Amino acid sequence: MRQFISIITIAILLTATDCAPEEKTEVSCPRPGGWEQLLNSAQVSFLPTDGGDTGIFFFKIPPDSFWACVGIQEGDLITEFNSRPLPEGPEFLEPLERITQGAPVELSVQATSGDRRTIMIR
Repeated sequence: MRQFISIITIAILLTATDCAPEEKTEVSCPRPGGWEQLLNSAQVSFLPTDGGDTGIFFFKIPPDSFWACVGIQEGDLITEFNSRPLPEGPEFLEPLERITQGAPVELSVQATSGDRRTIMIR
């Protein structure tokens, strides 16, 4: 009986953790001059996300970079731009251009811990 209660307790804790609301942050930072400058301002790689789409993984972020200003941390994976998976091929640059043009952008970010958050860039 004791094991059964422990299993139920663990299941409840896991369920509560899975249902935790996603953190949302709104930021405003100076925008880089172009997508090349944006991508070159940090060490990044393109990796598959949990859903099988491509994401931008951040290895190294200088403290004075645009990415640090908006709250991206080393080990973060951008999984979506404006609630959509990153496009493949040449269309991949479109969301990055939106950032450099000053358009409002919403980034879905997954931390190495698995926590997810949304960063709204205004």
